[in-house]
Amino acid sequence: MLHSVVYHELQGLLYILSAMLIYLILTPILVQTEQARRLLFLLILLGLSALYLNEGDHDRLIYTLQLTPVSITVALLTEGYLPAVATWLAFNIGSACFMHNALLPTLLASALILGAGLYAKSKMNHESLWSKQIFGIALLSAYTGISLVFEQSASAMNPERSAMILTGAFLTSCIVIYACHQVQKHELSREKLFQLEKDRMVGQLAASVSHEIRNPLTTTRGFLQMMERMEFSEEDRRRYIALALSGIDQANAIITDYLNYAKPSGDQRVLLDVCEELSSVTRFITPMAHEARIDVHLQFHAAGPVYIRAESKKLRQCLMNLIKNAIESMPEGGKLTIKTKQVDGKVHITICDTGVGMSKAQIHSLGVPFKTTKQHGTGLGLVVVLGLVKTMGGSIKFTSQLGKGTLCTLQFEGESA
Repeated sequence: MLHSVVYHELQGLLYILSAMLIYLILTPILVQTEQARRLLFLLILLGLSALYLNEGDHDRLIYTLQLTPVSITVALLTEGYLPAVATWLAFNIGSACFMHNALLPTLLASALILGAGLYAKSKMNHESLWSKQIFGIALLSAYTGISLVFEQSASAMNPERSAMILTGAFLTSCIVIYACHQVQKHELSREKLFQLEKDRMVGQLAASVSHEIRNPLTTTRGFLQMMERMEFSEEDRRRYIALALSGIDQANAIITDYLNYAKPSGDQRVLLDVCEELSSVTRFITPMAHEARIDVHLQFHAAGPVYIRAESKKLRQCLMNLIKNAIESMPEGGKLTIKTKQVDGKVHITICDTGVGMSKAQIHSLGVPFKTTKQHGTGLGLVVVLGLVKTMGGSIKFTSQLGKGTLCTLQFEGESA
């Protein structure tokens, strides 16, 4: 007898925990709205209920005194009104149609704990584990009392067996409520951490943008105040005006980079010749490279054109930023090599420098807003590059060693003309 009771009660406990696990796994993947969450709950409830009832021989009393009240209590504590009502309805139908129990005892007892549970849940605070356990035990006790009073065959029940079933039901209730509490506590902690991280990023972003913009604006204001209070020659006046305008241009460039990072644009890709785009960017960047005593080597793997689907303006902006970064990483001069190659239908553009290089920690932080290895950088340039490359369907990879330089590899899908 003991073996049979323990087996059936463990079976009921496993079904309840299985339903919880499936629900918790699928909710983050499939659920976007509260309505979808309730629909998912109903589908899992109906599916597992049908599986349980059609599995084979079940103990009628265990279904009545353990599975039904514990499931309704869990639905009340975790999901609220509609899921609790659906659970109540499903278990009463199962009790009457599949377990062939007397309808009145289960219906009255479950209706009472459903109504009392909804009322108590709206009036009481169930944040702590102890309050939830007391709530569950109180509902189960009320349900058990009413069920036994109205159970027509109560006099024929084995008292020892009934005591074992009720003991298992209370243990099951405590275990399931504890599991629910831990899951809800974990979800709440995760939401708080996520919100704190968002607040931290917003604060960091606001502070960094204001700091970066304040510097050039402060300089510009200083020059304008000097020009108002002091007499300068025409040459000095023009020089100060040029410096003030450069400060405004710098602030404008920071805002532009931020907008490019924050505001994605639509897909306007066309067929582009990679060699032509690289040649155009290299011609523009060559004077800067020569001034920094850097030798530029441009190597194409094929004599003819190599096509990818991208936006010319965005691609050139990416290449320009990456090449400028490479040049700035070689303050003492060096060698800059730009190559193309095609492997398995994919076009690779590599930009290799002999500069100061980066550590693994610095490579890991690439793409984080306002994280930069440059003394006067904002950290937004590379963020914009990464976003643009992704928008054009490409990928980007960095490999580097301190003191030996950096290799940047852009990869796009090759296209035929």
